Amino acid sequence: MNNSTTYRFPWRLWGGVIIISIVVGVIAYGIQYGGFDLIPNHWYFDAVNQRFPLAEGGFIDDFGRYWIWLIPFGGALLVGFRTFWYWPVATALERKLGIRLALLLFTGPWFIRVVKHLTAMPRPMLLTEFGGPEPLPTTFWAEVFAQGGGALPSAHASAGFVLLGLGWVRYVRQKQFDARVGWAWFWAVALGLLFGWLRIIQGMHSLSQVVWSLSVINLYAAVFILPLWSQRNGHSVLHPR
Repeated sequence: MNNSTTYRFPWRLWGGVIIISIVVGVIAYGIQYGGFDLIPNHWYFDAVNQRFPLAEGGFIDDFGRYWIWLIPFGGALLVGFRTFWYWPVATALERKLGIRLALLLFTGPWFIRVVKHLTAMPRPMLLTEFGGPEPLPTTFWAEVFAQGGGALPSAHASAGFVLLGLGWVRYVRQKQFDARVGWAWFWAVALGLLFGWLRIIQGMHSLSQVVWSLSVINLYAAVFILPLWSQRNGHSVLHPR
């Protein structure tokens, strides 16, 4: 690669990110108000005893409560340590990418936790449809600021979706798309959907809440990494080309 190359503002990439988030958001909205949102929850609901059996202890419950957070937060620590370790030999771009990826992994789920207190939809297990005390909301946004339902979008699903940053780091560093970028994005989406589904079967989230998480994190990850697109990687020792 010619190190004198000047990279222009990536209008097409930003356009693609925004379009994807809008499309995914439209899909989530359609699921939420199309009558399908709570159907997967019913598959795992014990109507006789009015409970979600998989939310009452066991591996799935423990994984959702504790172990799942090792992926974004543990990943942030590992990325931060690697960035510090290779700091003397890394290029300026590699250092910035490492810092931003660590921050993305750490802040992604927290950002989702803030957003979900602005929306009205509660956890399915709290709805009267599943024996809970709360009716289905008639509005999307919370009627009282910062006192929302605490479930939309899904923070647990974001623990997988934030790994979209891994693909963005490679893409921005080498300025071209390849199979590894594609696979990184594929596994990030797959893990996010899997983590979200584990919460669906526990009655903690509905399907739309998981899909909304992807829409938000897709944009959030790009905001962290894509602004570095215009910077060259120089003569990299860690990633020679």
